[in-house]
Amino acid sequence: MGSVGITEKPTVVLVHGAWHRSNCWDSVILQLKEHGYPFKAVDLPSAGGELTTTMADDAAHIQETTSALVAAGKEVVIVMHSYGGIPGTESAKGLLRKDREAEQKAGGIVALVYITAFLLPPGASLAGFLGGMAPWTVVEGDKMTVEGAEQIFYNDLPDSTKEEYRLKLTHQAKPSFYTPLTYPAYQDAPVAYLLCEQDNAIPFVAQQAMAGIGGAHVVSHVCNSSHSPMLSAPSKVVEVIRSSVGEVIA
Repeated sequence: MGSVGITEKPTVVLVHGAWHRSNCWDSVILQLKEHGYPFKAVDLPSAGGELTTTMADDAAHIQETTSALVAAGKEVVIVMHSYGGIPGTESAKGLLRKDREAEQKAGGIVALVYITAFLLPPGASLAGFLGGMAPWTVVEGDKMTVEGAEQIFYNDLPDSTKEEYRLKLTHQAKPSFYTPLTYPAYQDAPVAYLLCEQDNAIPFVAQQAMAGIGGAHVVSHVCNSSHSPMLSAPSKVVEVIRSSVGEVIA
């Protein structure tokens, strides 16, 4: 796919994780531009928004972007980080390339890329899968914040950069962690999973287990990074995205 013209490349839809905003993808976006990939970076309403926001609300928000692209005949890759893996997966219902082909229509979601992201079985929520909240999660009613984000999310970044990104974090709506996944889109689409060896938020073995939930067709990649490879290893993230759509990486 490396010889395909720029206008024919799939649109990359970037879905951030909990507590973050779309600006966490800025370094990835710069490289996507260099490689000629159109992109859309969404801001999930559960991060920094109303405290009643559920995962289903996030999924509906993502689908507003992807459905418009697919309706225009575009091919789409959904790239998801951390919590974003759950609403990103949910949002793909009815929009996969196989769904479009069944309707004899062009476009559709052609790949799902999980960046140390939650790939859960149907019926599971983030909190249910983890058996509760991580000890570094501060819960006040339906408002969740993070304690020690510098070492949980950004442990492989310089100290000044850790602080910069810590200050960009926002609150997360608690209901988003308790909404179960209903649609396992990963069963019917090509899947890539980037496992991060220095991740202090999601243990490496948990990432491996989730990649396994996706099935034998999941293509796993490994990165010696923290929970935030889009910040510390954006080239690796973009490499995984490009390879997920069949581009040969030189």
